[in-house]
Parts: sequence; C-alpha cells; structure tokens
Amino acid sequence: MASRIDDLPGAAAAGLDLPAALREAVRAFLASAFVHGFFHGDMHAGNLLVDADGRVAFIDFGICGRLEPSDLELLRVTIPALFLERDYKQLSRAVYGLGAVERPGALGSSAEELEAFVRPLLKQTLAEISYGEILTQIAAMGAKYGFRMPRSLVLMAKQALYCERYVKLISPDWNMLGDPDMLAVLFSQTQPASA
Repeated sequence: MASRIDDLPGAAAAGLDLPAALREAVRAFLASAFVHGFFHGDMHAGNLLVDADGRVAFIDFGICGRLEPSDLELLRVTIPALFLERDYKQLSRAVYGLGAVERPGALGSSAEELEAFVRPLLKQTLAEISYGEILTQIAAMGAKYGFRMPRSLVLMAKQALYCERYVKLISPDWNMLGDPDMLAVLFSQTQPASA
C-alpha cells in the first residue's frame, strides 16, 4: 500500500523514513529535468506516493514539461549565480541572453534591483520565506522589464514550490541547494536529445 508523501501520521505508523523518501523524490525530479530534459509537471501530494518499502512513485503524468538545452543552460548559469556566487550581474546577463526581455532596461539597474530583492531572502531560513510573496515580486519585476518566462520554466517553478512545501513539512532543516547529491544532479553535463 502506498501513501501520499505528505501523510506524516501514516508514514510514522508504517515506520517509513519520509526525509529519505523526500530526498530521493527531489533527486529523481532533478535528474529527470536536468539530465533528461523531461519532468513531471504536477507533483502535488496525490501524485507523489511512498510505498511500504519507502520507495517513491510519481503517478499521473498528464502534465509534463520539457527543458530545451537553452533552458538547461540558463538554469545552470542562474542557480549558481544566485545561490552560490551572489553574482547578480551574471544573473541579469543570463536572463537577457535568453532573449526573453521585451523592454530591456540597463543591465546594471536590473542587477541592482535583483540584488535588493534577493539578498534579504538569502538571509532567511526556508521556513521564513513566503514563496507566494516571492512570485508576486518576481511578476512585478518581470512586468517592469518585459520579461517573458518560457512556459517550461514556469511549470518547473511550480514543481519547485511543491518541493519547497514538502521540505518545510517533512525535513525543514534540509538545505536542498547545499546537498552534494542534489548539486551533482543540477550540474550534470548530460544534455537531453533535442526534440
């Protein structure tokens, strides 16, 4: 019998290690997206199950996403620029390089605005961050600079919100972006075949 990943009482009764199952689910999701360029696009708890042996099962692939090589390259540049190097100009250059900015402002001013937005967030714990507020601010910044985010990256961001919710619920002390196993998947050089 499998249970939803967010069924804490059921997992406790079954003796399941939900933090380990969560790490495996996130690793599998990242490998699917970053190594193969294809990912589950609806990771709500009803579609993410843990079986009696602690194995994770993704079900209902009615919504899926595909990352093009250009999307993967953008993510591989922006994630370290944002979370590891704190290089906001590099982050802005990557977004501009995507060609998704209809009304480009000065690169420097957008980098400064990104830094003013992101720097306080990086000082907060995962439990303190409101991703709804972040998305609202990102949408406002995107409107200001005319940024069009590719649909695949919007769908990817939605799945990241699900992952964030599960981490807060199951393993709030786990730093996904500081986990060597997750970083290895994120920066894998394997590229998906072009569609």
